Amino acid sequence: MNAAPLATPAPLAAEHIAALAAEAHGAAAGLEVRDLIDAPGGGRLLLLARPGEERVALRLLIVAAPGRARLHLVPARGPARPAPAQSALTRDAAPHLRGTLVRSITARPADRLVRIQFSPEQAAGAAPWRLVAELFGAAPNLLLLDNRDTIRALERRRAGRRPCATGAPYVAPPPPQGPPRPGTDLPAAPASEFARSFPLAAAADAVYYPLDLQSERALALNAAQAAFTRERARHENLCRRLEEQLASPEDPARLRELGDLLSAHFAALRPGLDAVEVDDLYRGGTVRIALDPALSPAANLAACYRRARRLERAREVARARLLQTRERLALLARLSGELEQAQVAGSLPETLAGALARAGVLSPRSVQQAPARQARATRPPPPGIRRFALPSGLEVLIGKSNADNDRLTLSIARGNDVWLHVQGGAGSHVVIRMPRGRTASLEDLLDAAALAVHFSKRRGAAAAEVIYTQRKHVRKERGARPGAVSVARGKTLFVTAAAERARRLLAAAQDDAAPRESLP
Repeated sequence: MNAAPLATPAPLAAEHIAALAAEAHGAAAGLEVRDLIDAPGGGRLLLLARPGEERVALRLLIVAAPGRARLHLVPARGPARPAPAQSALTRDAAPHLRGTLVRSITARPADRLVRIQFSPEQAAGAAPWRLVAELFGAAPNLLLLDNRDTIRALERRRAGRRPCATGAPYVAPPPPQGPPRPGTDLPAAPASEFARSFPLAAAADAVYYPLDLQSERALALNAAQAAFTRERARHENLCRRLEEQLASPEDPARLRELGDLLSAHFAALRPGLDAVEVDDLYRGGTVRIALDPALSPAANLAACYRRARRLERAREVARARLLQTRERLALLARLSGELEQAQVAGSLPETLAGALARAGVLSPRSVQQAPARQARATRPPPPGIRRFALPSGLEVLIGKSNADNDRLTLSIARGNDVWLHVQGGAGSHVVIRMPRGRTASLEDLLDAAALAVHFSKRRGAAAAEVIYTQRKHVRKERGARPGAVSVARGKTLFVTAAAERARRLLAAAQDDAAPRESLP
């Protein structure tokens, strides 16, 4: 059954933007930025926590997309699909914002332009960095400005009278002329704890979040269609070139015949000749054979046979590649019909995405959708291994015994997975499974570290240190006891309130019907 496209509501008016910004300011001012991550539909999420606390308290969404441009708080949504790779804006802006404090969130009067000012902790008097959200027009923009109003990261480059580019000074757009466009009231959101605390944000989220998901599905489908078109064109061009190569008039069998004729008339060859005419013992008459005057008669004969061998090998390879290319084109032809059906339905089915990845059309990391992870989560973990899902969607594996720790670290974990263990005490090995092209956020590391503390002798401690590194830097020394490993390039996390964080993760695992763990 095809999903009908959602009706597009009118863009939020300036009065809505101002009210949402004021609501966000009242709750977020003074909170610390834990991270900036990508959100579905091309948005960005600022993860905010109270200073000195680890748990994310608020999530501020900023979307700079036509028709959906807005800024408001959003509820925690549970595991989300990891992006194939960080967007350029997120990658460039996140390191500058982590650890700063939200100073203010203000909208320019009667305009859809919002400024979020940040200040470093213990530097309240310093000039603030800012995120500027231009939430209007056909090309909304999101820009990170430093304390000199220089653009350090941005959503869209722009030329013209008001250019926007990294390293350029920011020029604010002129205020809108004339009376502001009146806005229509947003329908009230369904009752929830979030809606009771932030009614305006909940109302905006109820209207626009489904559009974000629809946009993300459309983007994934369009990207798959574009990749499919490129792959099919590449194989069609390759097939044509191989057919032309095999149809070349230069025949390796004839080259061997010419080599045999040169060998039979070797006595007639002289150094410096550029050609020789001999009787053609294969096809009758005479034949003129070109020679290289710079080579000796023996070298010319060897060159003729060498050319024949190279051409024979090239044709063998071309025939094999042509067969493979035609098989690939046949596979792409079958997938083309499924992709056309997906275009009609408006979304890319997980089975088709997997088939496109196996066919080399899509990269494996680009098709890691939530349904696939949920299907994996329903399978029981390997014996002796606990499994949890972090709020970001990443999977965490934890050994139950020393022997299980060895098996997890040495046999199950991959080289780029993140390995964690409580510092200076006995405990389980903890592994964050890392999809290709993704890195663990600070929030992911703290969540996994809390689990490492929980499943260790340090459980219940007010604070603990947890060492972490990539799995490829963990080694098992010869003769070491079960569970004992050596770590290179390790870094240390200082974890506080680990019990509260672990309790939340374990409770979520129970709610999702994941393996249940008892709490102390």
